[in-house]
Amino acid sequence: GLGMGSVDWVIAKDVLLQNKDKSIIMREVARILKPTGRALIVEWDPEDSIVGPEQELRIKPAEMKQIIEEAGLTVVEEPSVGGFHYAFLVEKQH
Repeated sequence: GLGMGSVDWVIAKDVLLQNKDKSIIMREVARILKPTGRALIVEWDPEDSIVGPEQELRIKPAEMKQIIEEAGLTVVEEPSVGGFHYAFLVEKQH
């Protein structure tokens, strides 16, 4: 596996909704990021759309922020990604 503090960037797109324990994934993102590293977390918007996973699988942005912060990460930007998704740019808490 990847070593602690070994990567500059992590991109996690549509990954958390596929797992029951979402916090494990976010803690792993925090573990492998370098102190100056960043991660882009992209998930399906919880609003109804004609494409994408079932509603009950989608994670609300507020819930995602809580998972991010509990993993020791901080949201530094909320870039617009369109296409039925939302995103958070995160870094390690200093």
